[in-house]
Amino acid sequence: MLHHIRYITTVTSSLLLTITAIAQHGQLKRADEAFEQLSYTRAIAEYTALLSRYDIPSAKVNLAEAYRKVNDPANAEYWYGQVVQSEVAEPIHWLYYGQMLQSNGKCEQAEIWYRKYVDATPDDQRGHHLLRACDYAEELRTLNGSLYQVQNAPFNTRYDDFGPQYYRDQIVFASERDRGILLKRRHTWTGNPFLELYSVPAQLTDELQMVYRYGEPEKFSERLNSRYHDATLSFVGDYSTVFFTRNNYLDGKTGRDDNDVVRLKVYYAGSWGGGKWGDLQGLPFNSEEYSVAHPAVTPDGQRLYFASDMPGGFGGMDLYYSDKENGRWGPPINLGPRYNTEGHEVFPYVHANGYLYFSSDGHIGLGGLDIYRVRYDRM
Repeated sequence: MLHHIRYITTVTSSLLLTITAIAQHGQLKRADEAFEQLSYTRAIAEYTALLSRYDIPSAKVNLAEAYRKVNDPANAEYWYGQVVQSEVAEPIHWLYYGQMLQSNGKCEQAEIWYRKYVDATPDDQRGHHLLRACDYAEELRTLNGSLYQVQNAPFNTRYDDFGPQYYRDQIVFASERDRGILLKRRHTWTGNPFLELYSVPAQLTDELQMVYRYGEPEKFSERLNSRYHDATLSFVGDYSTVFFTRNNYLDGKTGRDDNDVVRLKVYYAGSWGGGKWGDLQGLPFNSEEYSVAHPAVTPDGQRLYFASDMPGGFGGMDLYYSDKENGRWGPPINLGPRYNTEGHEVFPYVHANGYLYFSSDGHIGLGGLDIYRVRYDRM
């Protein structure tokens, strides 16, 4: 009788282990699929639920990555801290952990992981740059700080509002702001509404202090805004042409890459006057397989800077430019290793003073994306 009891107990335990393994596998599969589809908010929820019951190192890696992608350095720091102590840790995780620590103001702790990364990958300049940044972080924080006064624009929201450009007597910008529509579509990457282009009247009331009085934001253009992301635009000097970033969507058709991801493209349109824009056209080097984004056109309209992760770059998103040749845009030219790094170089902005401003997380900085500038008329 005792033998039968032991047999039944063994069978029952094996069955429970099998059911548990099947459930764990199914939940991990759902989480991994969400992560691979760049649905980071859904992936975070799936991985968090999974890790509350099971200890799965690969899930911790992806959860840390997902938090980094949605720009949540506090949670990303915690989970990278778990990853770097596990058997699946790789040097790149040391770098990301250091970046999250630095972003959260923990430079002394970040230095430990930057040094480990530099020792393991001495040819990657990101570790060297970030390590040097920690050495004089306080100097970077206070450098020229007295020259600027940063104020929060009154038309900002709790969502992302960025990429401002002057357009006649308005400021045009990209925003995720929620208009309160019941069936508002949301982006699976962040869970927030898709970006749209907005404009706000801006009247200069004090030229010396650069003080503006702002009106109420409205959607900039029904022709330029779509059902997906529309953002980061740039105008030629006379406002006759606008360039902007949009997901791969035109004339009601959505393009996807081999992994079913909708990449970014740069489109442009000529002005019809009165705030109306003509038919949209894409740049000749747009692609289904990589992103082209963040256009910045020179005032004369003859050179276009942009960011892309096209093959042949130095890592992440690189900065490129294209010159207009006989009315057509020429082949993209990478700005080279002096400006591009193994990290991301994004959001170029051309100023009439001859400077090209851009953001980077690969040069010496305070962590995350910092702003840099270079004389484009001397490049």
